[in-house]
Amino acid sequence: MMQWFLPAFICLCTVLWSVVLPLAAQSTPPHSASTPTAEQWQPHRNYAHSLKRLRILTWNVENLFDTLHDEGFHDEEFQPLSERKWTSPRYWRKQGAIARTLVAAADLQPIDLIGLCEVENDSVIHHLCRRTRLARLGYKFLITHSGDQRGVDVALLYQPVTMSLIAHQSLRVPFDTLCERPTRDILHATFRAPRGDTLDVFLAHFPSRLGGAKHSSPYRERAANLIAHTADSLLRTRLRPHLIALGDFNDEPSDPSIARVLSPYFYALTTHATPYPEPSIKEESLSGGTSSPKTLEKDSTTVHHRTPNSFDNSAVSGTYFFRHQWSRIDQILVSHNFISQDCSPSSPINASQNSKKIPFFTRPSHDVHIFAPAFLLEYSKSGELHPYRTYLGTYYHGGISDHLPLFADFWY
Repeated sequence: MMQWFLPAFICLCTVLWSVVLPLAAQSTPPHSASTPTAEQWQPHRNYAHSLKRLRILTWNVENLFDTLHDEGFHDEEFQPLSERKWTSPRYWRKQGAIARTLVAAADLQPIDLIGLCEVENDSVIHHLCRRTRLARLGYKFLITHSGDQRGVDVALLYQPVTMSLIAHQSLRVPFDTLCERPTRDILHATFRAPRGDTLDVFLAHFPSRLGGAKHSSPYRERAANLIAHTADSLLRTRLRPHLIALGDFNDEPSDPSIARVLSPYFYALTTHATPYPEPSIKEESLSGGTSSPKTLEKDSTTVHHRTPNSFDNSAVSGTYFFRHQWSRIDQILVSHNFISQDCSPSSPINASQNSKKIPFFTRPSHDVHIFAPAFLLEYSKSGELHPYRTYLGTYYHGGISDHLPLFADFWY
């Protein structure tokens, strides 16, 4: 009996499979719950009446060093046996915090261009892009290799889907070898934006104010002149160049390096920056929903836990806090053809999908912000709000950076 039963059972299963499978395929909807639609894959397609957003962010991340010694550079203070006791757990904690901050600042769509200052080498940026939660976002990066004695460089992270790299170079700031030290190189990268526009991006970390602002100003003006000279060449050779300069300039928009040297070529967006999220917006999604009421403890210099309703960042009026004052030394500068002041119903931001091609633009009064969520800030004993730093002198404080990120949105 078994001799004929097994072959017959196999034949029956084959017939049923051939009949049921086509019926199941026909009944499956074209976009099931497990099949993301084009809008789900690209949520930014419906931003602001079908206009698309391109977000650019700059951030000084306060000495993102690894724990190893780089031959030829004075990085001994950032090693496990140094006075700072810079260990691997502390290093990876900072890396993770930087990545979480960049994800939080993205607002569902990855930031297209990120300029980071005070990074040591390729390794730390590779770790940030490949071994933190940024890994899933597919960032590529560029980094300078400057002659700075501490080994500090600048790095540019970009989304290859929206920013197609054309070329890049490091601009070496000239200096007197007999009496001056080399400073950080300026990174110049050329991209093709999604609409086809060519964007020239300058990422800089100008010389510090060591010795006083007036004494050190000529060094920053020299670095600014290098950007201005390159920008002038681009304006002469390109039909409609779009220029962006960002980074830690160690100067306010009113200082000579920007107001006198760069102003003929760039518009300073930093002047218009406002805190984000706005004080009225809850931050549960940014802080993880684990905060508790804000209190100023007498025996502590920091306040790490606050409720979203109690936290107020309206006192934040800059990206860097020094000697009890906020300053705007982190900059995003753009060529004047980016600027749109029109906020009327007929402005480009309110244009319909069927209207003619609009220019690549940003509105300084609406699209420029200092990213200031609760987890990047702390209160001092005197009640002053300031960035949550990694170090206080050589004492490990456990924060993320002594600067706040600055970002601007562009529309096309």
